[in-house]
Amino acid sequence: TYSVTLNSVNGCDSVVTTDLTVLPTYRDSVYQEICYDDYYTLPNGWQMNISGTYEVVLTAQNGCDSTIITELLVHNFTNITEAIEDVEMCLGELETITVDYDGYNYIWNDGTTGPTINPTSSDVYIVEFNLNGNNCIARDTIRVRVKDCAETCLIDIPTAFSPNELGYNNIFRVIHTCDDGFDKFEFRIYNRWGHLVFLTNEPAEGWNGFYKGKEAPIAVYSYVVEYKKTGSTEAGLLKGNVTLIR
Repeated sequence: TYSVTLNSVNGCDSVVTTDLTVLPTYRDSVYQEICYDDYYTLPNGWQMNISGTYEVVLTAQNGCDSTIITELLVHNFTNITEAIEDVEMCLGELETITVDYDGYNYIWNDGTTGPTINPTSSDVYIVEFNLNGNNCIARDTIRVRVKDCAETCLIDIPTAFSPNELGYNNIFRVIHTCDDGFDKFEFRIYNRWGHLVFLTNEPAEGWNGFYKGKEAPIAVYSYVVEYKKTGSTEAGLLKGNVTLIR
């Protein structure tokens, strides 16, 4: 309270008493971190998505200015380091894909949760997760190609063989490139009278040219191969003739 005595024009004293109230101003600092796909609303209602320092001056109820300084840090999109390469696998040997990107809450675009997924067909698999460091969402895309390896493997049968002491071309067998093998395999050989001279269910086995413990005669024999490749749904059948030469 301030009192001031003044002399008026008529020579009398005039006393003026002033009650002065100094209202406080408001000043505050705010630090905020957000992810690249989020927005932060400043006190004045502006929405920001760029890192920086923002000063907002507002008028308080008492008519004084209030200053709020916001330090905003926007985490950029995080590229995955050591991301899994696109995968190619055989239909009969489907593989499990497991990611480990220093995160949590893994969700795949097919609804699978967790870091592991079991592809069943060719597709693009996208996984989203939260990073441990800043909790922001990151994602990775893995392209998976599931191919029918069994359909691409080859099966062939010689047209002649010569069981002898020379040590080559002396076994008549099915030649194939089917590394995954067969779910079903039967190899039969018949002589000219229709008698079964050889039978096996093992793809690696072949006929050595003997029948009932004796050398089979030089002749043309017929064969039948019934099979189903591993991972394939279709059965195969091969028929033909082979010449035994001595």
